[in-house]
Amino acid sequence: MIFCINIVATTLNRDTMFLGGFLLFLFIFFMAFWILLFLSAFALPYAVTQWLLHKLNPSRSEEEAES
Repeated sequence: MIFCINIVATTLNRDTMFLGGFLLFLFIFFMAFWILLFLSAFALPYAVTQWLLHKLNPSRSEEEAES
């Protein structure tokens, strides 16, 4: 009788741990996905645009540095 209860408890614990680990994996995976999507869609183009504007119009940034 005690052996049967132990098997049920072990199976329940194993299933619960698997579910918790799987949900944690999904959370980390989707957080990384959205961060990469944000970086590739907004942050990287913004940085490239700022760099190009600086290279094309260096006089404006020099005036800002002097004042």
